[in-house]
Amino acid sequence: MKAPQSRQKPLKKFAHNVAILKDTNPTYPYRVHFTAEGKRQRKYFRLKKEAEAFAAEKAEELDLIGSQSAAHSLSEAELGALREELPYIRESGFTLRNALEHFRRHIQLTSSSKTVEAAAADFLLEKELSPKVNELALRDYRARIGRFSKAFESQSVALVTTDQVREWLYSLRVSSVTLDNYRRALSTFFIWAEAKGWCEGNPAHKRSVDLPEIDDAEIGILEPSEFAALMAAAPPPLVPYIAMATLAGIRVDGELQRLEWKAVNLRTGVIHISASVAKRTKKGGRKRQIPISENLREWLLTCKPRTGKVAPPNSRRLMDAARVRAGFKPSHFSTDPETRKIEESLKDWPRNAMRHSFASYRMAETMHEGIVAEEMGNSPSIVQRHYKALVTREDAEEFWNIGPEAIENIVTMTA
Repeated sequence: MKAPQSRQKPLKKFAHNVAILKDTNPTYPYRVHFTAEGKRQRKYFRLKKEAEAFAAEKAEELDLIGSQSAAHSLSEAELGALREELPYIRESGFTLRNALEHFRRHIQLTSSSKTVEAAAADFLLEKELSPKVNELALRDYRARIGRFSKAFESQSVALVTTDQVREWLYSLRVSSVTLDNYRRALSTFFIWAEAKGWCEGNPAHKRSVDLPEIDDAEIGILEPSEFAALMAAAPPPLVPYIAMATLAGIRVDGELQRLEWKAVNLRTGVIHISASVAKRTKKGGRKRQIPISENLREWLLTCKPRTGKVAPPNSRRLMDAARVRAGFKPSHFSTDPETRKIEESLKDWPRNAMRHSFASYRMAETMHEGIVAEEMGNSPSIVQRHYKALVTREDAEEFWNIGPEAIENIVTMTA
């Protein structure tokens, strides 16, 4: 009597009776058995890894829609839609489960998210109440996040895309440095929003937005005549701010905002930059002393009263107005179309113009990168690389002689 043939053992089993078996076909040696539309079916493959990928997908598909009996709970229209969309889902590199889970997360996220306007208001309020955020940073957030909020006020935070962020940033028509400052502020906002559960991911991340690289080698400075025009355009409260930034190289973002008049000693001719005022690093601020040049002394003697903070409370607005009067573009353009048109026709303001001007003219005067580096709180190598031989000794002499009397003469001659 002939022994009964033993049932073939699968090479690999999956859920819902999906299995891979070895076939005698030399061209397609692997076959996958599965159930579809109530019938047992099979599909053949050349390679084992292809069979395994298909079997895993099929098992996951059956797991989602249930077994043959459970699948009957879906309407014909639903089953038809599933069959119609499944090829596109697979072409995109997703499994059916991935796609449905992604859609479920998307629905949950958008339903619990906030509009950009509402989220921005919460963000700014939280920053205002935080003791870790100084007034300078707060004003920066208000300006940048506030401007973004006006552009996307009713859109859900969860639906803001990287393309939208990039397009909006480029529409600002500002320098690459200002562009990146906006991006940094937005990145902080979206990281905060993600922590609140209002969005997934950061559409303002540096790698995603991919803005133009900032070229540190491009050093822009003010010519002596441009510096004179700027001082002539400055209202009295702004005079010490511009003078110390340009004639002492004090950083406008941070140091000048923290500096107080008690650190400016006109008797000894020195400005003391304490560690608490100096640029903050991981190792803390680096204190330094800056000699007061003769023309800087003349400018500071015109300033009264010399108490409290050196920088006026509205220094950014005053600075923008002075820049425009001196023939330069402001950091933020007017919302009035006619005024903006005039502002856009003006000269570009060189990046970090006042501090770079100090370094360049001081280097031409001293010819010693060590002295200039010490006064700036920089390294000699940076001073050597960026500021050496940018200006002539003649230009430096003209620059260091621009005082109030020189400006009065210019104003008299143009009147």
